[in-house]
Order: sequence, then structure tokens, then C-alpha cells
Amino acid sequence: MAQDQPNQSQHVLPTNSLRSDADADSQNARALGDNLSQHTKENLLILATLIASVTFQAAVNPPGGVWQDPDVSSQAPPPAPATSPAPATSPATSPAPANTNHTPGKSILANNRIYYAVYIVCNSAAFSASTSIIEILVEPSSSGQLKGLVRFALGSMGITYSASVIAVLPDDRPRDISLLGVALLAPYIVLLVSKYWKKIKGRMG
Repeated sequence: MAQDQPNQSQHVLPTNSLRSDADADSQNARALGDNLSQHTKENLLILATLIASVTFQAAVNPPGGVWQDPDVSSQAPPPAPATSPAPATSPATSPAPANTNHTPGKSILANNRIYYAVYIVCNSAAFSASTSIIEILVEPSSSGQLKGLVRFALGSMGITYSASVIAVLPDDRPRDISLLGVALLAPYIVLLVSKYWKKIKGRMG
């Protein structure tokens, strides 16, 4: 019996240690105003990373792809060789090439302005929201230097995303660039508005 007691204490001590660590984590979470469990945070981080990857890939490879050949309708046809006049016959009608007015490397979907505008706004807003979620979940558990690196990495990825979208955008579409900027800033605007709205409600209450 005397030999069994130390074994039982050895089994109890790790459990008590884990409970104390869990209590400390929960107290820290409550002190930070965070009610999310660690499991929920991990799931949200995985989901946000997946959304960021999918939306970034959609920006690099837009739906429908990009034009591979130049617009033949905008090129001058080669001069016809001088020949003797042929006898008058009924002219054969050949279909004229469609004036698509496109440039190689530009998005095919951009020819439809409405669909392309919806694509830019929704895809960019989802990308920006997912990177915001990653920043919110990672920063509280990071040190000062690591926070700076996380912000630098997310900011660089946002610049790369914007450059990818603008690279496949037709040259005469400044409105789509404006929509891109508004969509990328939309999640941060929502966070700021909700933050100040809580402050206003707290002062009124």
C-alpha cells in the first residue's frame, strides 16, 4: 500500500498541472476579451488560410483564362497583289472577324464588365477578410518582432494580389481598379465601424 501512493500521486500531478495551465489560459483569454477556445481558433485559422489560398489563386488565374493571341481585327490587312481585273461575278460573302478588342495576357472575363466587376469585388473582399482573420488570430500569441513579420507577410501578399489582378485587367478600366481598392479595404472599414459603434454604445449605456 505504501508503494502504491507515490504512483497515484504521479498520475495526479500532471492532471493538476494541465488544469492549472488551462485555467491560466482561460483567465488570459478573458482578460483579453477573447471568448474563443483554442480549438475554435485553430479551425478558423485553417478556414481563413484556405479562403486566402483559393481567392489568391483565382486572382492569378482569372475565370476563363487570359487571351493568348492578339486582336486580329485591329491589325491592318496586308496589301493585295496587283492582278488583272477579273470578270464581274457575284461577290462571295465571308464572315468578318469579330471585334473583340483584346490584348494578349488580359482577362477574357473582363469583356463582360458586369460579371468582372462582381468577380473583383467578391473575390477581393473574401481575400482581404481572410487575411484579416489570420492577422487577428495570430497576433495576440506573437511577440513584438513576430507581429511585425506577420504584418509584413500579409501586406506583401495583399500587394501581390493587387498586382496580379491589375496585370490581367484591360488598360482602359480605371473603374475596376477603384472597385478593387474598395473591396480590399471593406473588411477593415467594417472592423473600424464596429469598434467605434461599440464605444458609442458603451458611452450611451
